[in-house]
Amino acid sequence: MSGRLRPGGLLRIGIRDHDEAVYERPVAIQPRFYTSSGRSRFVHQIWEWLDDRSYRMHLYLTEEIDDGWICRHFVGRYRALLRLDLTGMLKVVGLVRGRWIMPPDSGFHQPILVAHKPERAGQ
Repeated sequence: MSGRLRPGGLLRIGIRDHDEAVYERPVAIQPRFYTSSGRSRFVHQIWEWLDDRSYRMHLYLTEEIDDGWICRHFVGRYRALLRLDLTGMLKVVGLVRGRWIMPPDSGFHQPILVAHKPERAGQ
């Protein structure tokens, strides 16, 4: 990402907050219910921890259709990236003034990392 930024460019990244998850090791994320265009949808996740930092996430989407319901299942492997890890990566690629904006301050549901690419090398 740093390589794609112009000098003076701004990087903003939103990530899932894994800082507590790696210690608590949740196995499920609370289901969420949505309604749009008169149809309902339920979304939930099951986390299958593979080691200290990685898990297989099962995403279930249950959607209302004309004659009932349909459930779709998707699976992906994730690595729990901590805020400290990502902050450290900034320095390695030469980004500066990295700071975290947490959900209570941003109104967004995930922590947001903001950093800058210096105008000139060595800034």
